Amino acid sequence: MSSEAPNAKLPSEREPTPRFAGRSKELAALRRRLDHLCETGDASGGMALIVGAPGVGKTRLGRKFAEDAVAHGAALDIRCLVADTGMLEHHLDLFLAMARALDTEPEARRVAERDVEALRGDLAQQPAHHATGLSALLNAAKHAGIWSGKALVLVVDELQTVQPQGMAALHILHQGDHGCPILLLGIGLQHTQRVLGNPADGSAGIARVAAPVELQSLSEEEAREAIEQSMAALGHEIPEICVVALTLASVGFPQHIHGYLNGALEAIASHGALTVGRSLDDALRSGDKARADYCDARLLMLRNQNAMLPVARAMRQRNRDMLWQEDAIAAVDAASFDGEQAVREAIQHGVLTLARGGVSFAIPLFRDHMDRLLAQRSGDA
Repeated sequence: MSSEAPNAKLPSEREPTPRFAGRSKELAALRRRLDHLCETGDASGGMALIVGAPGVGKTRLGRKFAEDAVAHGAALDIRCLVADTGMLEHHLDLFLAMARALDTEPEARRVAERDVEALRGDLAQQPAHHATGLSALLNAAKHAGIWSGKALVLVVDELQTVQPQGMAALHILHQGDHGCPILLLGIGLQHTQRVLGNPADGSAGIARVAAPVELQSLSEEEAREAIEQSMAALGHEIPEICVVALTLASVGFPQHIHGYLNGALEAIASHGALTVGRSLDDALRSGDKARADYCDARLLMLRNQNAMLPVARAMRQRNRDMLWQEDAIAAVDAASFDGEQAVREAIQHGVLTLARGGVSFAIPLFRDHMDRLLAQRSGDA
């Protein structure tokens, strides 16, 4: 593997399964925030968070919640905008995207028209934390009343990667009082909440953050439902024993479920049906490859993917799935890499997760993947 960090595209990470399953408690928690927004019209900002390991279904849950919010049918006309972190860095573009989502773009352009060129110039000259332009635009929209009776769910994915200019935008939106109630919904890795707390540390200074909705793997029952209903939605009824086999292989992880569903479709295309025997074996083999490709793509997000091999080796030697953080750093240092930097970067990109001072691989079966890489390197496989 290369020591450089290319622009790795994660395979199928943003492609949802045809049927949404489980997450009833998590949706209920998010809907309580929406109910408060609708009942009070509270535009004082705040943020809801969905956090968890890469591929655990955070984005799908956020989009499902947003879809339900738009269909809420309350007194407020609720709209949704899914923003990538880059959009947050360009405040005029963000303002106009909000206006498009709220179906008020012509009015918003008229409000901003006289200042658009000046704002473009001002923002280009301002330091990264400056957000006067966005504040001015929101204030002008409020006084023009163009968003009266409307509300916005603003979903921000990969929140942990937001840059200072984007953080400034979040801080402005978080303050509320824009003439349009806004519910911010951030989606990110387990450590995301740390970037929101203290403006002195370059974070958004967002104090009113609800307890995060932290996603875990789907239960076996939920995973079976997702697989069975997804296959049915695609026009395929498959034997229950095949559903069970795909469920167990996926360990209830939505990213893995997606890979095994694709494997099942490929097997049906090759064999005409999915049954116990060669067709199921092919489906599982294809799903295994998709899982391995996903693990490799995650590793490719690191500057030096080989730096994670000493961590996996230390876990194998100790027969553990977790290491104290200082032990992981020491293991990487001993392999002539910068342990502190490598472990910090792996946590940032979701390869490792940190809990109570210990680190472990964040994605189910990632440790198995690393063990296979170790075996290949040592000639054991």
